[in-house]
Amino acid sequence: AAGPLHSNDYLLLSTMPDLLALGRVAKRFFEPNVEVTDEIRELAHGLISGARSERDKVRVLYNWVTQNIRYVSIPLGEGYLVPHPASKVLHNRYGDCKDHVVLLESLLKAVGIESSPALISSGGNQRLSSIGAHYPINHVITYVPSLDLYLDSTDPFAPFGTLPLGDLDKPVVLTGLNRLGHTPPMKADDHTSHTEVRMTVHPDGSISGKALARRTGYLEIGSRASRFEDQSKSMSDV
Repeated sequence: AAGPLHSNDYLLLSTMPDLLALGRVAKRFFEPNVEVTDEIRELAHGLISGARSERDKVRVLYNWVTQNIRYVSIPLGEGYLVPHPASKVLHNRYGDCKDHVVLLESLLKAVGIESSPALISSGGNQRLSSIGAHYPINHVITYVPSLDLYLDSTDPFAPFGTLPLGDLDKPVVLTGLNRLGHTPPMKADDHTSHTEVRMTVHPDGSISGKALARRTGYLEIGSRASRFEDQSKSMSDV
């Protein structure tokens, strides 16, 4: 097969006929590691105590995972494809994309909300293979079917309901639902930047003022990340 995002032709071979077959195999990797232990149940119910709607509950649990589980990938042995048990991820406070998905799914399940891993190619590939080949899938995110909502908890700067640029408008394999899906397309109204600058010229020629920037969508994610990096650099220079 040849694709517009590849510089050369390539050949994919698989013993699985299609992506749904691949998804069923992946499901066997994910399902056993979704755990609703006493600790996970207590944490989940404590976090949502003030939430009124299902969306609010999902928001609180997503925010907790993004803020408390560091993204660390250690692809050794079966760890390249198989996530760690949710209880272990919670204990370690770190994990890769698979671990994030397993823990978030466990927290959601503890409060009665179903979700599914969504296999995706995060980056330049806009399509997946027509056969059950792992390539170019390189990432997994969370899908909440009751809200038709995709979440990527590995990005600590992504506000709830906003996906990183590399996840937008992508086909996905929903392993828990045995079907294909598609992340939201990029819409201009969802990704905006507006800056308002007010300046005062004083009689002595000096100028004072302030600027207020409002960003949404992936532009907001980039703004948050760059601001954090700038602060980290300044602190390290002290």
